[in-house]
Amino acid sequence: MTTDHHSPEKRKNSSDDQKTGGKAMPENALSKTETEAIIELLNTSLGGSAALLTSLLAEQVFVTSPTLTVTSRDAVFGSIGAPFYVALGEYTGSASGMQVLAVSKKDMDAALKTTEDQTEFQAVQELISKMFDSVAQSMSALLENELTYSLSGMDVVDQTGEFSLANFTKEQSFTESEFQLNVSGKQNIRFLFMFASTTCKNLGGDFNGTV
Repeated sequence: MTTDHHSPEKRKNSSDDQKTGGKAMPENALSKTETEAIIELLNTSLGGSAALLTSLLAEQVFVTSPTLTVTSRDAVFGSIGAPFYVALGEYTGSASGMQVLAVSKKDMDAALKTTEDQTEFQAVQELISKMFDSVAQSMSALLENELTYSLSGMDVVDQTGEFSLANFTKEQSFTESEFQLNVSGKQNIRFLFMFASTTCKNLGGDFNGTV
């Protein structure tokens, strides 16, 4: 794995952190009502970031509707090929928790327009930070409670399997959302991002309480 001074510091796990062996978690980890609430919340919030992304990429950007699956901590990167960027973020406020984002390095670098004093890594870091700042603001409005996002670390994973979430969290079940950025109808950039399922339950419950 390539490292950077922005890479998140590993946290030591306690001995009672149980392994799941990469097996998928039960689909009913989120109720139907919670799942529908999360999809609506993410669809609106991610769609609202399209204008910001259009400005950052200098191309017309559309965001597809997200899909949701529930998976184990050890299987969250199973469907994305290396090399890819991985970014860890934290939400604080009405629903606190970690967000994990993965996106193909090749696809992301191809879409970016860097400046002479900005590396591709820095450009991706800026895009992710601003994108999910926007998402958090939209969620705050929908939830009628303040929610903030901060990017806590980012790295490049060169080989699938070399990055383990077990170094950063004891959460066993994650809700994985997949969406795509369509850039001027020419390129689709596939994103995977994951919330701990407990965080999703809190978000879904809060959202259902406002509608």
